[in-house]
Amino acid sequence: MNKLILLLCAVGWSILALGDGNVTNTTVQQRFRRRPRLPTGGVLERPLAIKTRPIAIINEQRILGAEKLGTLIWECRKWSRLPFELNAQNAPVVIRLVSDDALSDTMVICPESFKVTVNVKALAGDGASEEVLATRVKKQIVRAALLVLGSGYSPSYCLARPVTSLQELDDLNPRVLSMETMSHLYAMPKLGIHEVYFYTYRQACREGWAPAPTNDVQKAIWEELQATKERGPTNPITIPPPNVKK
Repeated sequence: MNKLILLLCAVGWSILALGDGNVTNTTVQQRFRRRPRLPTGGVLERPLAIKTRPIAIINEQRILGAEKLGTLIWECRKWSRLPFELNAQNAPVVIRLVSDDALSDTMVICPESFKVTVNVKALAGDGASEEVLATRVKKQIVRAALLVLGSGYSPSYCLARPVTSLQELDDLNPRVLSMETMSHLYAMPKLGIHEVYFYTYRQACREGWAPAPTNDVQKAIWEELQATKERGPTNPITIPPPNVKK
Protein backbone atom coordinates (compact mmCIF):
# COMPACT_ATOMS: atom_id res chain seq x y z
CA MET A 1 0.00 0.00 0.00
CA ASN A 2 2.76 2.41 0.95
CA LYS A 3 4.61 1.64 -2.28
CA LEU A 4 1.47 2.38 -4.31
CA ILE A 5 0.99 5.73 -2.58
CA LEU A 6 4.62 6.70 -3.21
CA LEU A 7 4.29 5.70 -6.86
CA LEU A 8 1.15 7.81 -7.33
CA CYS A 9 2.82 10.77 -5.64
CA ALA A 10 5.87 10.46 -7.90
CA VAL A 11 3.69 10.36 -11.03
CA GLY A 12 1.71 13.37 -9.85
CA TRP A 13 4.79 15.46 -9.17
CA SER A 14 6.21 14.48 -12.57
CA ILE A 15 3.07 15.69 -14.33
CA LEU A 16 3.11 18.98 -12.39
CA ALA A 17 6.79 19.49 -13.14
CA LEU A 18 6.36 18.89 -16.86
CA GLY A 19 3.22 20.99 -17.37
CA ASP A 20 3.23 23.02 -20.57
CA GLY A 21 6.49 22.39 -22.41
CA ASN A 22 6.79 25.94 -23.76
CA VAL A 23 6.28 27.55 -20.35
CA THR A 24 8.79 25.21 -18.70
CA ASN A 25 11.45 25.82 -21.37
CA THR A 26 10.93 29.57 -21.19
CA THR A 27 11.18 29.54 -17.40
CA VAL A 28 14.38 27.47 -17.48
CA GLN A 29 15.90 29.76 -20.09
CA GLN A 30 15.06 32.84 -18.02
CA ARG A 31 16.35 31.25 -14.85
CA PHE A 32 19.69 30.15 -16.28
CA ARG A 33 20.22 33.00 -18.73
CA ARG A 34 23.81 34.16 -18.49
CA ARG A 35 24.46 37.67 -17.35
CA PRO A 36 26.20 39.94 -19.85
CA ARG A 37 29.94 39.95 -19.35
CA LEU A 38 31.47 43.10 -17.94
CA PRO A 39 34.51 44.60 -19.69
CA THR A 40 37.71 43.15 -18.22
CA GLY A 41 40.23 45.73 -19.41
CA GLY A 42 42.72 43.10 -20.56
CA VAL A 43 45.04 40.76 -18.69
CA LEU A 44 47.84 41.76 -16.30
CA GLU A 45 50.58 39.78 -14.64
CA ARG A 46 50.49 40.17 -10.88
CA PRO A 47 53.78 41.16 -9.21
CA LEU A 48 55.16 38.30 -7.15
CA ALA A 49 56.05 38.63 -3.48
CA ILE A 50 58.95 36.23 -4.12
CA LYS A 51 61.08 36.98 -7.16
CA THR A 52 61.27 34.09 -9.58
CA ARG A 53 64.21 33.07 -11.71
CA PRO A 54 63.33 32.96 -15.41
CA ILE A 55 63.16 30.18 -17.96
CA ALA A 56 65.28 31.57 -20.78
CA ILE A 57 64.24 31.35 -24.43
CA ILE A 58 67.39 31.82 -26.52
CA ASN A 59 66.45 32.67 -30.09
CA GLU A 60 68.92 31.35 -32.68
CA GLN A 61 66.46 30.85 -35.55
CA ARG A 62 65.32 33.27 -38.28
CA ILE A 63 62.11 31.65 -39.48
CA LEU A 64 59.80 33.40 -37.01
CA GLY A 65 60.12 37.17 -36.73
CA ALA A 66 60.96 39.01 -33.52
CA GLU A 67 57.46 40.46 -33.05
CA LYS A 68 55.78 37.10 -33.60
CA LEU A 69 58.19 35.41 -31.23
CA GLY A 70 57.61 38.01 -28.52
CA THR A 71 53.83 37.52 -28.67
CA LEU A 72 54.31 33.76 -28.71
CA ILE A 73 56.46 33.75 -25.57
CA TRP A 74 54.00 35.99 -23.71
CA GLU A 75 51.19 33.56 -24.56
CA CYS A 76 53.33 30.65 -23.32
CA ARG A 77 53.87 32.51 -20.06
CA LYS A 78 50.18 33.28 -19.65
CA TRP A 79 48.86 29.80 -20.53
CA SER A 80 51.34 27.75 -18.51
CA ARG A 81 52.06 30.25 -15.68
CA LEU A 82 55.77 29.48 -16.15
CA PRO A 83 58.19 32.47 -16.20
CA PHE A 84 59.44 32.30 -19.80
CA GLU A 85 61.67 35.22 -20.79
CA LEU A 86 63.35 35.95 -24.08
CA ASN A 87 67.18 35.96 -23.96
CA ALA A 88 67.25 35.98 -20.15
CA GLN A 89 70.70 35.85 -18.54
CA ASN A 90 71.85 33.40 -15.84
CA ALA A 91 68.64 31.35 -16.10
CA PRO A 92 68.57 27.86 -14.54
CA VAL A 93 66.59 26.48 -17.49
CA VAL A 94 67.49 27.31 -21.09
CA ILE A 95 65.40 26.53 -24.17
CA ARG A 96 67.19 27.21 -27.46
CA LEU A 97 65.21 27.83 -30.62
CA VAL A 98 67.34 26.76 -33.59
CA SER A 99 66.93 26.13 -37.30
CA ASP A 100 69.14 23.09 -37.91
CA ASP A 101 68.82 21.18 -41.19
CA ALA A 102 71.04 18.39 -39.86
CA LEU A 103 68.75 17.76 -36.88
CA SER A 104 65.66 15.73 -37.72
CA ASP A 105 64.16 15.81 -34.23
CA THR A 106 61.85 18.63 -33.18
CA MET A 107 63.13 18.60 -29.59
CA VAL A 108 66.26 17.42 -27.78
CA ILE A 109 66.30 17.43 -23.96
CA CYS A 110 69.36 17.41 -21.68
CA PRO A 111 67.79 16.80 -18.24
CA GLU A 112 71.05 16.94 -16.24
CA SER A 113 71.84 20.50 -17.35
CA PHE A 114 68.20 21.64 -17.74
CA LYS A 115 68.75 22.58 -21.37
CA VAL A 116 66.41 21.92 -24.29
CA THR A 117 66.82 22.50 -28.02
CA VAL A 118 63.68 23.08 -30.10
CA ASN A 119 64.29 22.74 -33.83
CA VAL A 120 61.96 25.19 -35.61
CA LYS A 121 63.15 23.90 -38.99
CA ALA A 122 61.86 20.40 -38.23
CA LEU A 123 58.55 21.81 -36.99
CA ALA A 124 58.11 23.55 -40.36
CA GLY A 125 59.17 20.45 -42.30
CA ASP A 126 55.79 19.77 -43.89
CA GLY A 127 55.42 23.28 -45.32
CA ALA A 128 53.32 24.61 -42.45
CA SER A 129 51.97 28.15 -42.58
CA GLU A 130 53.36 30.80 -40.25
CA GLU A 131 50.36 30.54 -37.90
CA VAL A 132 50.55 26.75 -37.70
CA LEU A 133 54.31 26.91 -37.14
CA ALA A 134 53.93 29.52 -34.40
CA THR A 135 51.40 27.31 -32.61
CA ARG A 136 53.72 24.32 -32.87
CA VAL A 137 56.65 26.28 -31.46
CA LYS A 138 54.44 27.55 -28.66
CA LYS A 139 53.43 24.02 -27.72
CA GLN A 140 57.00 22.72 -27.87
CA ILE A 141 58.31 25.53 -25.67
CA VAL A 142 55.82 24.68 -22.92
CA ARG A 143 56.33 20.94 -23.40
CA ALA A 144 60.10 21.40 -23.20
CA ALA A 145 59.83 23.23 -19.87
CA LEU A 146 57.39 20.69 -18.43
CA LEU A 147 59.52 17.70 -19.38
CA VAL A 148 62.86 19.10 -18.29
CA LEU A 149 61.42 20.26 -14.95
CA GLY A 150 60.31 16.74 -14.10
CA SER A 151 56.64 16.38 -15.05
CA GLY A 152 57.22 13.42 -17.37
CA TYR A 153 54.53 12.20 -19.72
CA SER A 154 50.93 12.80 -18.72
CA PRO A 155 47.37 11.71 -19.60
CA SER A 156 46.11 11.73 -23.17
CA TYR A 157 44.27 15.05 -22.84
CA CYS A 158 47.32 16.98 -21.54
CA LEU A 159 49.85 19.00 -23.53
CA ALA A 160 52.66 16.94 -21.98
CA ARG A 161 51.54 13.63 -23.44
CA PRO A 162 53.92 11.89 -25.88
CA VAL A 163 53.63 12.65 -29.60
CA THR A 164 55.19 10.80 -32.52
CA SER A 165 54.30 13.11 -35.41
CA LEU A 166 53.55 16.72 -36.28
CA GLN A 167 49.89 15.80 -36.73
CA GLU A 168 49.70 14.52 -33.16
CA LEU A 169 51.34 17.74 -32.01
CA ASP A 170 48.76 19.76 -33.95
CA ASP A 171 45.96 17.83 -32.26
CA LEU A 172 47.07 18.91 -28.77
CA ASN A 173 45.33 21.82 -27.09
CA PRO A 174 48.04 24.20 -25.81
CA ARG A 175 45.83 25.41 -22.97
CA VAL A 176 45.14 21.99 -21.46
CA LEU A 177 47.59 21.19 -18.65
CA SER A 178 46.57 18.49 -16.20
CA MET A 179 46.88 18.89 -12.43
CA GLU A 180 49.08 15.81 -12.45
CA THR A 181 51.52 17.52 -14.81
CA MET A 182 51.73 20.74 -12.81
CA SER A 183 52.14 18.88 -9.51
CA HIS A 184 55.17 16.95 -10.80
CA LEU A 185 57.42 19.91 -11.55
CA TYR A 186 59.74 18.85 -8.77
CA ALA A 187 62.77 20.81 -9.98
CA MET A 188 61.08 24.22 -9.80
CA PRO A 189 61.64 24.97 -6.06
CA LYS A 190 65.22 23.72 -6.24
CA LEU A 191 65.96 26.06 -9.16
CA GLY A 192 64.18 29.08 -7.64
CA ILE A 193 61.45 29.09 -10.28
CA HIS A 194 57.94 30.13 -9.24
CA GLU A 195 54.65 30.24 -11.07
CA VAL A 196 53.40 33.57 -12.38
CA TYR A 197 49.75 34.58 -12.21
CA PHE A 198 47.53 36.64 -14.49
CA TYR A 199 44.36 38.54 -13.66
CA THR A 200 42.00 40.87 -15.48
CA TYR A 201 42.37 44.60 -14.99
CA ARG A 202 38.96 44.66 -13.28
CA GLN A 203 40.09 42.08 -10.73
CA ALA A 204 43.37 43.94 -10.19
CA CYS A 205 41.39 47.11 -9.42
CA ARG A 206 39.25 45.24 -6.92
CA GLU A 207 42.32 43.85 -5.17
CA GLY A 208 44.09 47.23 -5.15
CA TRP A 209 47.26 46.53 -7.15
CA ALA A 210 46.24 47.70 -10.64
CA PRO A 211 48.47 50.25 -12.40
CA ALA A 212 47.06 53.48 -13.78
CA PRO A 213 44.67 52.97 -16.72
CA THR A 214 46.18 53.12 -20.20
CA ASN A 215 43.02 53.16 -22.37
CA ASP A 216 39.35 54.18 -22.26
CA VAL A 217 38.10 50.76 -21.17
CA GLN A 218 40.51 50.57 -18.24
CA LYS A 219 39.71 54.16 -17.29
CA ALA A 220 35.98 53.37 -17.21
CA ILE A 221 36.64 50.30 -15.02
CA TRP A 222 38.88 52.33 -12.71
CA GLU A 223 36.25 55.08 -12.27
CA GLU A 224 33.42 52.56 -11.82
CA LEU A 225 35.15 50.59 -9.08
CA GLN A 226 36.54 53.72 -7.43
CA ALA A 227 33.02 55.13 -7.24
CA THR A 228 31.79 51.87 -5.73
CA LYS A 229 34.48 51.99 -3.03
CA GLU A 230 33.69 55.62 -2.20
CA ARG A 231 29.97 54.90 -2.01
CA GLY A 232 30.43 51.97 0.35
CA PRO A 233 30.62 53.68 3.78
CA THR A 234 27.67 56.04 3.07
CA ASN A 235 25.51 53.44 1.33
CA PRO A 236 26.06 50.17 3.23
CA ILE A 237 24.40 46.84 2.44
CA THR A 238 21.31 46.35 4.58
CA ILE A 239 20.99 42.81 5.93
CA PRO A 240 17.93 42.04 8.07
CA PRO A 241 18.81 40.64 11.51
CA PRO A 242 18.11 36.96 12.06
CA ASN A 243 15.06 35.90 13.99
CA VAL A 244 16.33 34.78 17.36
CA LYS A 245 13.96 32.77 19.52
CA LYS A 246 14.03 33.81 23.15
